Amino acid sequence: MSSEKSTKRLRRGGRILITVGLALSVAAAADQPAGWKEAATARMAKIEAEITATRQLAAQHPEEHAYRARLAGLQAQMDKLSSSMGGDLPAREGDGNRERAPLPLAPIPPASCTGTPYTFSNPTPVAIPDVAVVTSTINVSGAGAFLWDVNVTTFITHTFAADLDITIQSPSGTVVTLTTDNGAGNDNVFNGTVWDDSANPGGQVPYTTNSGLTTDNAYVNLTTATPLAPEEALGAFYGENPNGVWTITLSDDLAGDTGTLSNWSLDLVTLPTAPIQATSTFSNATPVGIPTGPAVVSSTINVSGAGTSMSNLVLTTFISHTFAADLDVTLQSPAGTVVTITTDNGAGNDDVFNGTVWRDNANPGGQVPYASNNGLVTDHAYVNLTLASPLVPEEALSAFRGEDPNGTWTLTISDDLAGDGGTLSSWSLDVTTATCCTAFAFSPSTLPSPILNVPYSQVITAAGGTGPYTYAVTAGALPPGFSLSSGGTLTGTLTALASFSFTVTATDANGCTSSQAYTLSTFSAFFKDDYGRSQMCVNRLT
Repeated sequence: MSSEKSTKRLRRGGRILITVGLALSVAAAADQPAGWKEAATARMAKIEAEITATRQLAAQHPEEHAYRARLAGLQAQMDKLSSSMGGDLPAREGDGNRERAPLPLAPIPPASCTGTPYTFSNPTPVAIPDVAVVTSTINVSGAGAFLWDVNVTTFITHTFAADLDITIQSPSGTVVTLTTDNGAGNDNVFNGTVWDDSANPGGQVPYTTNSGLTTDNAYVNLTTATPLAPEEALGAFYGENPNGVWTITLSDDLAGDTGTLSNWSLDLVTLPTAPIQATSTFSNATPVGIPTGPAVVSSTINVSGAGTSMSNLVLTTFISHTFAADLDVTLQSPAGTVVTITTDNGAGNDDVFNGTVWRDNANPGGQVPYASNNGLVTDHAYVNLTLASPLVPEEALSAFRGEDPNGTWTLTISDDLAGDGGTLSSWSLDVTTATCCTAFAFSPSTLPSPILNVPYSQVITAAGGTGPYTYAVTAGALPPGFSLSSGGTLTGTLTALASFSFTVTATDANGCTSSQAYTLSTFSAFFKDDYGRSQMCVNRLT
């Protein structure tokens, strides 16, 4: 287990002990000597190694209260240092030899939908001064009205990357956090980064590093980290109308380093109209014990009968566990994609995920600069024995978008440190699938004779679409004395030879509609039926 994980275990997920003094510490940072941030980072790395060792000793010797006292002292030192650094934590050390990950494919829209890609950019440089907030905008126009997927690319040169907090705001006002305090003291690591929800399709626990997640990447100085799954899901923008002004906001929260936003761009996939969506819920209520770590357990849910193209997913977990930050949790789809729900968040609080609803759009605000950002699992201000819900998971659930959800889903829980255990009581998935309407036409059909009181739904057939069909009939010019009832039935008494027109609208099982006009003409005979009602025979349907 890396030393960073122990630090996150103590305080990640909300900066819960540093908020009050943050503004003062940032202001005072400007007076620090050169190299102080690097020294503070190195000191934090040393302290977290001591925290890891002390926690293990405390778990092995619960009767020795001195270990717990030392642990509290180390935690206080870490909080003070982190506060002076604007909330930063020491990052994993990279070796510089990791191959750049290939760019992922955009989630494929349903087969019946037409997804259109667009790219918009702003190449005007914006300086990023010390302890300041700057913005840049892109105006999107001419795109489809329904956003299926969005990626962001940034070209940012900046020394000490962890000074940066970056958000994206859509025309609808939704704000998504790309990164806060990640990258440690490395330079220019976001200079060419593609931020993509599906950047990290693997990463099954237990792991010590998980490159591809901005919160867990092993950054290397002067090396672009790309692609990265952002700290908050870009999937929060799903379904919005992307046309309008998008804003990137960059907050440099600590003095001593500056940079430039050279360029940024949006890659969008849109649909012309909203797809037809259907949601089904699947659950597993069989409890699974989570033994004190290190240990890994799992539970499965079989999804069947859903549509074949997933558009949205919501996960709910009922996990009782002391010291929540011991937990690393992932969700794996039938296609094998793995999404990290949480790693080392929740600090030493108990049962904070016991009823948590995990969804990409759990936190639609959170504009920088901020000290805490409730709603993000990585920035939430956790409270002992208090449910944290809803939460945006550490990796976006929209990484599953476009997959066929039918099959076995697996929730995997890793307890990575001794001394605490718990239970997964139950969990569930709300699976939403999408489809789009396809054009379909009616097959010509000869109406039976007589047609009096015969619903047209019995005589018009359809080709294409997805049956069964329901029909509605709208009359045009009717013969004198005739009317069309609400059920699409022709009624009345014929008083003159005439032709008339009507329109049949069919709605298929997906809610898609299609209409076709018909004209009745060349009436060849009229007669009375056994009940004295006027009848007419039809020779031709056009």
